[in-house]
Amino acid sequence: MGPAGRRHRAYSLLGLKAHIAKGLAKFGIMGAMRILAMSLVALLGCSVAAAQAGPKPAAPAAQARAKPSEAEARKVRKVKLKTVDGWGLYADYRPRAKGKPVAVLVHGYGASREEWSGLASDLARKGWGSLALDLRGHGDSTEGPSGKADFSFVDSRGDWSEAIKDIESAVKLVSGEGVPRSRICLVGASIGANLAAAAASSLPGLGCVALLSPGRDYRGVVLDESPRPKTRTLVAASPADPYAYQTLVGFKAGRTGHVLLEASKGHGVAMFQDVDFYKSLLAWLDGVGRK
Repeated sequence: MGPAGRRHRAYSLLGLKAHIAKGLAKFGIMGAMRILAMSLVALLGCSVAAAQAGPKPAAPAAQARAKPSEAEARKVRKVKLKTVDGWGLYADYRPRAKGKPVAVLVHGYGASREEWSGLASDLARKGWGSLALDLRGHGDSTEGPSGKADFSFVDSRGDWSEAIKDIESAVKLVSGEGVPRSRICLVGASIGANLAAAAASSLPGLGCVALLSPGRDYRGVVLDESPRPKTRTLVAASPADPYAYQTLVGFKAGRTGHVLLEASKGHGVAMFQDVDFYKSLLAWLDGVGRK
């Protein structure tokens, strides 16, 4: 019995005592006994009714939900990928809302998937999914084919082009989640932009490619400057970053069909500090996502 029930019983007993006193004064001992008997029957009936009613149901907010909410279903989870050449890679994967695209986010030289946390969150608010991976030797991706291998190991070997396989594995994982390739976009920064452009050539049918501060040649990864890209492509750079900006100028001169954006400052994700540029990038991605 809860506190309310105990209070109700106490008040009932006090009332019973008062009734008996009145009966005794007015009708004598027999009248008092009759009132006592009638009151006990009434109390017993209330107790039985309360027991049959059972406990009150929990409030809707406290009841267990049969299905998780969309927000819960789209929470970020850490996933592991395996490349065809034996690297174990780690990534943060956030599922998409139904029908929305998924962005595969490729970081720059010596960085990690953490540099994409802001963009991934902003895309999620638009319903996009994302997979931000640590390229081989970066961040948590230090499981090489022959054991532990960090960034310095990868850099000293000079085989950066092999990291294209990392992106291919990422796209394979996203496809395995039921996302059509036409709803997968590659977004790369710095050397990640060059890698994304190269991967797009081996992955026909992608939804889009966004190249942030690509360069003609980063660590041996030569930029694919196809004059007529088969995939909708955005190229962005800042005049304050001359080497990357050369590629933008080249694309302008070649009338390539790419969408070209300029930031006032920064290289790679550092261009996001230009608020107007960042809004334009999100608007372009949002537009692609609606098609």
